[in-house]
Amino acid sequence: MNPLPIELENIRVFDVLHNALSGERAMVMSVSGDRLDLRDKTGAVARYKYGPHFSRVPADEAVAFRAALRETRKEQEKTAGKKKRPPRSVASLLRRLTKKR
Repeated sequence: MNPLPIELENIRVFDVLHNALSGERAMVMSVSGDRLDLRDKTGAVARYKYGPHFSRVPADEAVAFRAALRETRKEQEKTAGKKKRPPRSVASLLRRLTKKR
């Protein structure tokens, strides 16, 4: 990999960057000031401070990373499901009403 330094102004949302410190790739979700919100291969979003250790990934690798990330996100959505909240009892409803007064 040829780590060419990239300027912060040239980073766009959905760019795939390589972090030389951790050796991982991540997709840019947002840029605010000198901070980058990056989504890694597990789907987790983390905030990093921009530095010279970030380099842009070649286009073919970026496409493959985005496709793999999309599949991971689909699987997470399928398995997550929504938790059902247990119905409230009359006693808990009355307690809640007395607290609001």
